[in-house]
Amino acid sequence: MSMAVRSFADDADAGLGAPWQAAVRTAAEEALNALPGTLDLAIARTSLPARGSWWWVLVGIIQWVGSVAGLAGALWLVGAALLPTFGFPSLLIPTVETGPLDRARAVAAALVVARR
Repeated sequence: MSMAVRSFADDADAGLGAPWQAAVRTAAEEALNALPGTLDLAIARTSLPARGSWWWVLVGIIQWVGSVAGLAGALWLVGAALLPTFGFPSLLIPTVETGPLDRARAVAAALVVARR
C-alpha cells in the first residue's frame, strides 16, 4: 500500500518545485500513517444485518435434527454393544441394504454437524 501511495505522490508532484514536492510527500506519508486507524473506524461504523435470512432457521432445524439423530444412533450402538455384557437382552439393530441403520444415521449426522 505504501508503494502505491508513494508512487501516486511522485506522479502528483511531478513538475512542481522542491518545497511543493516535499509538501506533497509529507501529506502522503501522513495520510498513509492515518490509514489503518481510518479503516478501523470505517469498519467499526459499518452496520451489519442483525438477522439472517429465512432459510437460516430451516438449516438450523435440519442441523439440530441431524445432531439428535446422530446422538440417538450412537447411543443405540453403544447400548447394543454393552447391554449383553451386563446380562440384559441385546437391542435390535435395524438394517438397510448397505448395513445397520444406526451407523448410517450416525455418519449422516456427523456430516451434518461437521458443516456447522
